[in-house]
Amino acid sequence: MFNLFKKKPEPQEEKNLKFESRYSYEWKDDVPESERTAENMCSPFCAKMMEMHKLYTRSELQKISAFLGYDVVARGGGYWKDEENGIPCKHTWKSQIVQRK
Repeated sequence: MFNLFKKKPEPQEEKNLKFESRYSYEWKDDVPESERTAENMCSPFCAKMMEMHKLYTRSELQKISAFLGYDVVARGGGYWKDEENGIPCKHTWKSQIVQRK
């Protein structure tokens, strides 16, 4: 017989799931695939960040910013190759939701 008041057992692995935000350094969506090459990097910073394929915590981004002397998130992480003509970095930080181990 069906018991309306019986709790459905929860799988053990789902009980303690925790999620966190991490940030990846990615090409901006408006950069054409044909331009997404190592030769087309804005700066050594961009080249290194793209090479690392790493997810960063907000705290790590703040430490990077403090080391460089500017907010890497506000600038899209990169630098302006040509400030006079306003050519921005072709990269951005994208939020990723990850499951905590």
